[in-house]
Amino acid sequence: LQIFRSILICVAMLCTYYVYRKLPLTTASAIGFTSPLFTASFAFLFLKEKLSFKQWIYIFIGYLGVLVIIPPSSLVMSKEIWIALLANALAS
Repeated sequence: LQIFRSILICVAMLCTYYVYRKLPLTTASAIGFTSPLFTASFAFLFLKEKLSFKQWIYIFIGYLGVLVIIPPSSLVMSKEIWIALLANALAS
């Protein structure tokens, strides 16, 4: 499990470096703020963590905040944005 975790972290770092090279810094940083949101969601799914309705609302507002920060030209969800989301999901 430790080796698998190390591989996931390495892939996440490589994806993050790629995204910071390809996307504008503001967009890449905004997408980077989704990492805690992924962590809370994964804790609910895999660790059976109890999240209240209020916490789910906060997570949803957090995702909406990231969507507001991303420029409208990027809303077509380019390959780099998907890679940035993948990096945050793997790091979480």
